[in-house]
Amino acid sequence: MLNLKQLIFLFFLAILILLTSCSSSKNEVAEKKKDDKVNLLKKDFAPIPLAPGTAEVKSLVTNIFGNNDKYFCKIKVNEVKQYGPSTKPIAVGSEFELEIPDKMVERLDNSLLNKSEVVMTISYLPSGVGQADSNSWRIIKIND
Repeated sequence: MLNLKQLIFLFFLAILILLTSCSSSKNEVAEKKKDDKVNLLKKDFAPIPLAPGTAEVKSLVTNIFGNNDKYFCKIKVNEVKQYGPSTKPIAVGSEFELEIPDKMVERLDNSLLNKSEVVMTISYLPSGVGQADSNSWRIIKIND
């Protein structure tokens, strides 16, 4: 039979084995931290705010025309998705003439032919000091 010293030794040995088997390994902790970082990156964040004087609109292109090496289009606003700070309000159903960068003419021409809506970011160009208030808007970006 076992004496008292051997029983105490076996008791502490059993406790030691139990404690080490219940603790998590360093690899599991590192993997959990890595998973937390990945999940943090996947979370939906607030959209990036627009610049002052800009708005994101969903619109229909109704006409495209050129004038002195510049292109313009006429759009009908169907929805205003978001505004940048200090942007003038845009009424749904309103029509605007916008200046178009050369690289966007083909994309808008396809939209005109297909009669499809386009989501775009537009910017208001304020008039200078002492000039009459103009309704100058231009396309900054076409959102796909």
